[in-house]
Amino acid sequence: MTDQRAIIRRLITVWETEDGRKKVDLRTDIDFQVSVVVRGLAAHAVDCARGVLTLYEAGQPVAAVPLIRALLEDAVTAGWVLVVPEGWKALVSEGSRTRAAVLDDAMRANIGRVDERSEARHREYAEHVNSLGRASGRYTKFQQRLAALDGTDDMYMLYRYLSSLSHASAETVELYTAPNPQSQLQVSYRRHAAHPMAANLLASASSSLLHALTAWDTTQAGRPHQESLQRAARELGVSSEWRLRTGS
Repeated sequence: MTDQRAIIRRLITVWETEDGRKKVDLRTDIDFQVSVVVRGLAAHAVDCARGVLTLYEAGQPVAAVPLIRALLEDAVTAGWVLVVPEGWKALVSEGSRTRAAVLDDAMRANIGRVDERSEARHREYAEHVNSLGRASGRYTKFQQRLAALDGTDDMYMLYRYLSSLSHASAETVELYTAPNPQSQLQVSYRRHAAHPMAANLLASASSSLLHALTAWDTTQAGRPHQESLQRAARELGVSSEWRLRTGS
């Protein structure tokens, strides 16, 4: 059986070797902004993976589900930005549009108390969207990003399952209860959640971390960690490359 925790620790170590590098040589055939976005997503994936390990080691796999979901989003979005032409513009533009909308709501709620900094920030977001262009509706949803990438056929169902356990849902409640015909309420309370797919979700976390780091490594000249990442990919039985789906 594959030791998923050991692989996650090994992948985190691969990332930590970056800390000792004063300079990162990036590929010149990839837009600099792509590298910036992918690096940020990979960094977040690593932090989420650290959290997943901590929670699993504490016997709390259900509490780790939102982090595993974030890991999947980081990995897929990093791969999407890497292979979809000008995908980074859609991502950054949508971020600025969303922040402008939130700030606009906040400014409306504080009519008469709007300061100059808020107005300046709102203009900055709006100008950013104008300079990049509005995000295409083709890629604004996670499912659409998955559809653009090769080898992601089963990921949307996993994403939906993770989402159902990341919110205050009936599915979450059921994990903390068990049928008990002898009880007046017909249920018993569990001290800790029973999670039959805990091992599978940990495997998803390790694969997602690998994919996020692969995207970051791909943006670097010479692929400094390619051998380590490919070895982990073979152990996990997953692809070690991001590719655009044919016809996308």
